[in-house]
Amino acid sequence: MYGLIWTVLWPNSAGLPVVEARAWSAAQWQEELREGDVIVAVPMELPESAVTGELPQSTWASAAQQGLQRMVEVYGSTETGGVATGEGHGKPFELAPHWRERKRDLVAELPDYVEPLGEHRFRLRGRKDGALKIAGLLVQTDDLERLIRRCSGAFDCQVRIRDSQLEALIATDLQPLRRQELELEILSTPAGKLPAGAMPKQIQFVDQLPMNAMGKVVGW
Repeated sequence: MYGLIWTVLWPNSAGLPVVEARAWSAAQWQEELREGDVIVAVPMELPESAVTGELPQSTWASAAQQGLQRMVEVYGSTETGGVATGEGHGKPFELAPHWRERKRDLVAELPDYVEPLGEHRFRLRGRKDGALKIAGLLVQTDDLERLIRRCSGAFDCQVRIRDSQLEALIATDLQPLRRQELELEILSTPAGKLPAGAMPKQIQFVDQLPMNAMGKVVGW
């Protein structure tokens, strides 16, 4: 989505030329770039665990060390589109004009918790976990994951929805017989803490959650 916006739609509307530079060597970058050129890219240096939508301090520092005088971070998601821009780690994000005009509710719509700073600025305060709709009820997966982690022997878990049902992947070092007892404990979690039907219909046990380089659970 962002590739389309920044390398096709925006340049076309502004009458700007676009050059494909992914295959350029370091020497070619030095030779070809001119003051005022805009580099559209995804930083290769990412946080080990992407817990918020904000670039880490190391990315900003690395860019400055390599001579980049200005870098603009575009904040948003597939669901929200571009929301705001920022120009430094820890500095406030500035709302995009279309978000200002619509008077949209930042707290309700963004995938991260935010701290409003005046009418058009905010800071990110950590990523929200997803909410799933099950049988017409909104279920917060982080609530269910917290309850599971409190059960004896469950030291980590991930909850997802598949075929309109909740599934849980649970990391534990318990032996098979004890895992059955843990499953019974999870399914008998006291009523009232979650909406009816919020318990997982399928539970899988693993020794450790499969993580990718960005700290996200993959492969299940």
